[in-house]
This record gives sequence, structure tokens and C-alpha cells, in this order.
Amino acid sequence: MRTIETLVPGAARADTAGLRKLDADELARYVADSAHPWWRRRACAVALAGRVPERRVADLAARVRDPGDVGEVRIALLDLLAGRAELLPWLQHEDRRHERSFGVPEAILKARGSLGDRSAAGELATLAASPWPRSRVVGEAGLDALVARYGVEAVVRDIGVARPEDRAFRVRMQHRAGQDVTHTLADPDREVAYLAQSLLTDPKRLRCYLDEAPPTEAKLWAAYALHRLTDDAAETRAIYDRLGRPRVEVAGLDGELRSAILHEYARGCERQSDPRWRVEALCTEPPVRPDEETQLRRATAALATAASHRSPRSPAARTTDRAAARTT
Repeated sequence: MRTIETLVPGAARADTAGLRKLDADELARYVADSAHPWWRRRACAVALAGRVPERRVADLAARVRDPGDVGEVRIALLDLLAGRAELLPWLQHEDRRHERSFGVPEAILKARGSLGDRSAAGELATLAASPWPRSRVVGEAGLDALVARYGVEAVVRDIGVARPEDRAFRVRMQHRAGQDVTHTLADPDREVAYLAQSLLTDPKRLRCYLDEAPPTEAKLWAAYALHRLTDDAAETRAIYDRLGRPRVEVAGLDGELRSAILHEYARGCERQSDPRWRVEALCTEPPVRPDEETQLRRATAALATAASHRSPRSPAARTTDRAAARTT
């Protein structure tokens, strides 16, 4: 007979399908006992999805409330108990703002969203705009739960549009509803504009937008999105030329070094980066990379030459070295 220990022999080695076949009460008792390894307890909590024994809810909730328990277990339990309304007062309490376990504050916000707490909408929007994928996914899940319960319009009103993350949420909702978000390429916040360009899928619409006289930066975002969709370097260069080849000037940076930096880093730069870097990288040739094999041969030859010109050590020096070696 397979046991929890054999189904979870090590951290990150859980047989979740096997755990789901075990008795739910056995799994819940295991999770509630903090004496067991946290990684086994977390795996058991995941395997309990949709079948939490009612008589074990209080014990599991106590583990969620315990700041001394392992964060990963508490996060898994928050997901597991997300629909329990009795947790909401604890989740909303001011003390939750002092939680320090990794990932727990985010999981608490997500749980508030799952329970329909509209007062969490603004913080969830901030979380959904995080540069960290893990936080972003959690924030979006909490917002999606609010939208499912109250509708997009209500949640948009709760959040507003004052902050970049608020507008980013609105852009995502408009795109999800099939609306055109091309106009948001002109958003004053580059992260919102970057999000908009990442969602666009119609090259024809982007070409029309370029003729609508948007600000230069919005045109650059449009050119960047268009290139992503078509991979047409000639068209991108033509747009870049029409715009006057705008670029970020850096005092003291010579052309060769600029080209090396540009093509090494521009394609993977942060979402807040100036689009002039991105489009310049698409429209300029990368520097010729050195022949590494030739460089290696030259370096090897140089080292050999240097070694051959070293002064030979005197017999006295060699004797001293041997004596030192014996002493050591």
C-alpha cells in the first residue's frame, strides 16, 4: 500500500495523482500536523483540492493563521480554503499587512479577491502589474475572481485609472472583451504602452494607426509591435527612417560600443525601457562578432611565447623551492 511518505519521497517529487487517491481525512490530518516535513504537507494540501473534510477546516485554518508555519504550506492552504467566508475577517485585518513570509502577503490578497472583497482591487492591480511573473499571476487571479463575481465595469470603477497599473488592468479587460487597444500605445507610462503592444495582433490596424499622427513614441511602439507580427525588417526600417531615426543620445558613448551594447541588451530590456532603444536595435546591423577560434589560437600562442621568454630559474632558487616544499 502506498503511503504519503512513498508518494512524496523528496522535495519537488510529489506524485499528486497518487495522493489524490488517498483518504482526504488522512491528508488533512497530515497537513495540519506541523511536525511533518513542510514539502510533504504542501503536496498533501494541493491533493486535497475540492475535497476538504468539513471537520478538518478549523485545523487547516489554524495553520493558515499561524505566522510561524512555513509560508509555502500557508499559501497552499489559502488556495485550498479560498471559498471559506469565515476567513475573510482575518484576511482583512490590519495585522495582515505585517506578514513577512515569502509569497504569503500576495496569497492573502488573492484570497480576498476570491472571497469577493472589492477593497482589495487596487492592491491586486498593483500586484498584477508586477515585473515578477509569480506575483503577476497571483494578482491577475485575484482580479479575475472579482470580475467573475461583480463584472468588469464594477471592478474598473473600484480601481480607477489614475495609476499606470490601474490603466494596465483596463487595457487587459478591454483586450479580453475584443476591443481595440491600439490607442493605448500613447499612454504616458511605458509599461502600459508595452503591455498594449504585446496584445496587438492586427498589422493592418497598426499601419492605419501610424497614419493617425500619434506621438512619436506611440509610433515607435506601433513599429515595434508591427515588426513582432510581421518580422519585416524592411518595413520597420522604412518607418524608422520616416520618423527621423530617433534614438537615445548618450554622451561619450562611441558608435562601436553603442552598437555592441544595443544588440546585446535592447531586445531583452525591461518593459519600462525607452522604445527608441528597441526600434534602433531592429533597424541597425549588429557588430561583427570576433572569431572566437582565431582569438583563442592567438591567445594560446601569446601565452606560449611569454612562457618561452621567462628567465630560467637558478639552481639555488630551485633548491630553495624544494626545501620549502619539504618544510610544507
